[in-house]
Amino acid sequence: MGALTQHSKPFNWERPVGLMQPIIPGVIEWQPGVMKIRMQRGDTLIVCGGPRTVSTLTLLVKARLRGIKTVWFGHYWSSTSKSHRFYVRMMLMKLVHAVLFYTDQEIDEYRAGFGHNDRRPISAVNNGINVDPIISVRNPYRAEGRPRDMLLIGRLQAKCQAEMVINALADSRLAGVRLHIVGDGPARADLEVLARKLGVEDAVIWHGGTSDENVIAKVANQCRIFVFPGAVGLSLIHAMAYGLPAVINDDRWGNGPEITAFSANSTGAAFAKDDSADLVDKIAAIIDDTGLLNRWSEEARRRADELYNTQGMTDRVLALIDRLGDGR
Repeated sequence: MGALTQHSKPFNWERPVGLMQPIIPGVIEWQPGVMKIRMQRGDTLIVCGGPRTVSTLTLLVKARLRGIKTVWFGHYWSSTSKSHRFYVRMMLMKLVHAVLFYTDQEIDEYRAGFGHNDRRPISAVNNGINVDPIISVRNPYRAEGRPRDMLLIGRLQAKCQAEMVINALADSRLAGVRLHIVGDGPARADLEVLARKLGVEDAVIWHGGTSDENVIAKVANQCRIFVFPGAVGLSLIHAMAYGLPAVINDDRWGNGPEITAFSANSTGAAFAKDDSADLVDKIAAIIDDTGLLNRWSEEARRRADELYNTQGMTDRVLALIDRLGDGR
């Protein structure tokens, strides 16, 4: 959606609807105007699947009654998923003609579980970002030509667990390593206090929150690695597009679905979730291994450029629509 909403002028096909309204806060919601969306036979309706949004579910039923092809787009499982909502979501997915997951790995996980007998078209977008602006501003990656700097990019909140990286800087093995933080949020003040308490305030550079790729590039292009201790999502793809090897936690189900773009020992290193000592060990083991970092960088960049980007997402959505139209 960001690729659509970043344009100042609306597309001629845009149809604005109302803001989401809670019916039972945190349980059921309704979006005014949704039921006025015009549909006709031959259309394909793709909805952002969620069991809480009754207006979307009602629209799906309306579309089915009119003979319109329907697609459910959503997670198989995410870092915020709860078991009861997961089961409800699996049941509601039966309303549609096809399912569109975030990543190819989610297709495999669905087929191995709830979807083992599902004969409908099941596809995935390989959720990513628009890498074109990054390609135009990124520098070639050569670890030996960069300082021993790390990048953390994302909103500073509890689930980011940025305090783990700041604590890591106090370890003698990481002396001389600096952490660049691009992002802001409610946890920043406490993180600044922690850095001063540990005596590493000079090793943490705060850049604030920004979506200006030119500003981000000036930081990312001088870093050797990307580090994100908490639940990572699209920030991982962002860093990979700059060719940065990643150090992230190893919890598949505690991270966003974008974690499937990462492979330990191919695009970076994985540490045991919530294990501060292991995080330090992993960073210390790779930060000066420039040959290894260069190999990981090449693979990370390739995956972002070829597999996890908005152009690929568009192609996959269109392919699924064509498949539905052909009755396959």
